[in-house]
Amino acid sequence: MPLKPYIKFPLLFGFLASICVFISLIILNKALNINPLGGKKEIGIVFAIIAMILAVSACRKANEGAISLRDGYGISFSTTIIFSIFSLFFLYIFLQILAPDVLPEYILGTQSELIKNKTQIIKNGISEQAYEDA
Repeated sequence: MPLKPYIKFPLLFGFLASICVFISLIILNKALNINPLGGKKEIGIVFAIIAMILAVSACRKANEGAISLRDGYGISFSTTIIFSIFSLFFLYIFLQILAPDVLPEYILGTQSELIKNKTQIIKNGISEQAYEDA
């Protein structure tokens, strides 16, 4: 029994987008030597938006060019949920198996930035007691 288009296309495009994000994590880390956790979230957002557009477009094409607004939102939402679940799974594989040093390196770098910029942080409005507690 074939899958309905409202299930098939969100699964397909959500999975493909999460694979693209996984590959981009590997490229950033291994080929470009950039920590992918340090502010590179735009990649995931771009792939999620592309996946939503492609899933809605494919469902519309499968439905002879007509789709309701409610169905479009539903397809976009389910594509995003599927993308998020698969991305979480691939991120876990990346951080635990392929690059286990990335997360500790990111945490240490963030901590050193906080220590280095202590006076600026306190000057911008956080109390010294709150800074020490954090």
